[in-house]
Amino acid sequence: MVGDRIHYDSLDGLRGFSALAVLAFHTSIPIFWLGWAGVQFFFCLSGFLITSILIESGKANNYFKIFYARRILRIFPIYFLILFGVFFIAVTLKLNVNDFWLYILYIQNFKLSFQGWSISFPNWLNHTWSLAIEEQFYIFFPFLVYYLSERLLVIACVILIFTAIFTRYFLSVKYPGNSIVWANTLSNLDFLSAGALLSIGLKQGKSKLIKTVLLSLLGLTVVYFLFNQQILKNPIDLTSINGQIFLIGLLIFASFVVIILTKKRGGG
Repeated sequence: MVGDRIHYDSLDGLRGFSALAVLAFHTSIPIFWLGWAGVQFFFCLSGFLITSILIESGKANNYFKIFYARRILRIFPIYFLILFGVFFIAVTLKLNVNDFWLYILYIQNFKLSFQGWSISFPNWLNHTWSLAIEEQFYIFFPFLVYYLSERLLVIACVILIFTAIFTRYFLSVKYPGNSIVWANTLSNLDFLSAGALLSIGLKQGKSKLIKTVLLSLLGLTVVYFLFNQQILKNPIDLTSINGQIFLIGLLIFASFVVIILTKKRGGG
């Protein structure tokens, strides 16, 4: 049965830390400039946990029904309560609500990222762009887990990772300085898929190998930044080439943190 029985106590702390990091980032205090990375950690965690749940379920007859029912019950009530609350307040205040339907369908991130966070709806819910990306991931990824063999699933995850990296690179060249580079769905599939890969690797008992590979790649990334004086002296622009390398380094680091925190599994 597809359920939420899988729980790693050690990841709760990482989830809480990531949430605090994002909140700290929005205070605009310079020392918390890297707090936005909490969103990427959330994506990696989501990919890991969802894949673990799906893999444990096997090929149960009610695989899709139970998975989507649990996702809906966990996310929809509070989301739509807040969404419609904002809608009625906005209507009362005679604010523009033309793009309300985007939030209903969980596709607001596309317009937000394409138009630099400008949207015809109160900006109070702009931060839900990341939730929209997760919901879109939940729509198609369970089908990959169900219909693909473990080997093909690994290949699919690798393809998604490189798709995200090349998408960000292409967009950073075509739209330098634009939020479309890092806030659209394709640009974030690498963190979600990396989490999925970690789940598969853990199931196969390859935790030690994964740690070694990630630590080696992380070391190479750190060396790159140490020798790149431009990075050390200037704020990192995520839409630049160096910014793309930074995101790859963050992907490796997030994956390393998740895998070392999943050694001991708790109940729940």
